Amino acid sequence: MSPARSVLAEELGRRLRRHRLDLGLSGLEVAARAGVTQPSVSKIERGMMLPSAEVLERVLGVLGLGDDHRTDLRDLLSRAVDDAADRRRHGRGLALLDAIAERERNT
Repeated sequence: MSPARSVLAEELGRRLRRHRLDLGLSGLEVAARAGVTQPSVSKIERGMMLPSAEVLERVLGVLGLGDDHRTDLRDLLSRAVDDAADRRRHGRGLALLDAIAERERNT
């Protein structure tokens, strides 16, 4: 994981991708139905970009998820947004600590 990426953003993306694949949909199909670009869907699924609440709602609608899944993913987005704000406030210091932790995990 890149130091700039959040574990929470990656988890949100992983869950959305799993639901998409369970339905047998391509990223392009989800993008077209949700009114977003395919690269946006890809970036969200890889944890490189957080969707707005509106985009998340449109994607959730395409995926046809039940209320429990929707609530869980909305909460995860909220926590990921908060995490991103914390990362911006802490700047490069946090990124450096993340990079060190990643190297330690890989050794």
